[in-house]
Amino acid sequence: MQRKAQSYLKVWFKAQDRCPLLLRGARQVGKSTLVRLFCKAHQLDLFEINLEKQKLMCVQQDNISLNSLMIEVEDLLQKSFDPNNWTQASSLPISTFEDQSVFKLFFLDIGLVLTSQKISWEQLNQKFSDLNQIGPLHEQFIAQHLMFRSSGFEEPHLNYWLKDKTTGKAEIDFLFQEGLNIFPIEVKAGASGSLKSLWQFIKEKKVKYAIQFYSDQYITQNFTYSESDNANTVELKFIKCPHYLVGKIIKIITQI
Repeated sequence: MQRKAQSYLKVWFKAQDRCPLLLRGARQVGKSTLVRLFCKAHQLDLFEINLEKQKLMCVQQDNISLNSLMIEVEDLLQKSFDPNNWTQASSLPISTFEDQSVFKLFFLDIGLVLTSQKISWEQLNQKFSDLNQIGPLHEQFIAQHLMFRSSGFEEPHLNYWLKDKTTGKAEIDFLFQEGLNIFPIEVKAGASGSLKSLWQFIKEKKVKYAIQFYSDQYITQNFTYSESDNANTVELKFIKCPHYLVGKIIKIITQI
């Protein structure tokens, strides 16, 4: 039976700037069934936790620890995830300005994503551009490589930025700190796309470097822009890399 609410979920799912969705309603009216049917119709992997039946110890505490929550969820679902924590990135080190209650989750490896979505090698090789998850797959690929960009002696870590963390507007996919510089990163599935959020971050934080991963050739561009509050100008080096160069990003930025 087709439910009218499924059309609303479809509009939400297709929106490029969608935020987390909260379904509210009385008990036993079909909220869980609606989500299950939607995920089945769109071939989405559903991770379901019923807190009435499956108790999470950390949520019963006054101060919920993100690490404790992730450990319990991973153990319950038998899945491994990595959090991408929000940071204001006002100055160095950017980890100082993290809010671990605001985060995005990524798998440890894109192979796990493909398996969970039941995407075969034939589909990936022959019909990649037709996949509904092409954007998230590119983000996953970049995330897992950025996670382990440093030496094995450092704990893997990811950050991202939102202009307003309550609404999710103006988002930078990833941020990382290298030396005395902050590097904002935008990931695009194709060879073009809007970079409005990236430029907003650049001008607000006055960074000297920016990176875009996309499906085109490697180039670097130099820009000069004026600060909003005075006549000073800032020099920016914009690095545009094909996705497959993410494993060399540290080497690239140390040579520019």
